Amino acid sequence: MLNVLKAYWPSMRQYRFLLCVVTVTLVTGILLDALYPFLLRAIVNVFISESSDISQAKRFFTWLIVLFVFGNVTWRLFDYALSHF
Repeated sequence: MLNVLKAYWPSMRQYRFLLCVVTVTLVTGILLDALYPFLLRAIVNVFISESSDISQAKRFFTWLIVLFVFGNVTWRLFDYALSHF
């Protein structure tokens, strides 16, 4: 693997900023996508519990929407940076 990096480093050195953007957005996108099951489980738990708290469900839905928006923005930024890399 080091041989591959040594071979491509001269051309990659020109695009260090885009390489950092691609790496950061990839890691961020994966972490944001990993949060979906936890939020969905929390929403389901609110509805199946005996004392349903609608305000808590509303908060979880809000977080789900925010997560969806930030996840899509992150993946679009990743696509843009990767296409210009």
